[in-house]
Amino acid sequence: MVVERNIYQQPGVINLIKHLIWDVGNLSTQHIELFRHELSADIQMAAKYTSIAVVGAIVAFTSLIFLGFSLIFVLNLFLPLWIASLVVTAIYLIIAVITVILAKNHLQNLKADTTLYETRKTMEDAKKWLQELK
Repeated sequence: MVVERNIYQQPGVINLIKHLIWDVGNLSTQHIELFRHELSADIQMAAKYTSIAVVGAIVAFTSLIFLGFSLIFVLNLFLPLWIASLVVTAIYLIIAVITVILAKNHLQNLKADTTLYETRKTMEDAKKWLQELK
């Protein structure tokens, strides 16, 4: 009579838990790498477009100075020079106040990027889960 032995044995519970913890640790490492990659790409893009915006702002500011002088000279045809200068300064001040108010309102309404938020939340969930396992 031939007795067959089962060569394939299922891994033990401890072995399964070790593999599970290793897999969760590996997944956490991959999430951290993904988070770093997303963050570095966002920072590089922000730096690039910020420098472009700064150059544009400098050119626009220079143009505004020349526009102001032009308006002063045009208003000087009808008003004394000091009144023309005050009128142009008041116009610039009103524009500046409106711009600051609009920028403040828009900055308050900004929301965090959802991808970074989801990655951060997943990392926190994985960390809590790992701590519960230990």
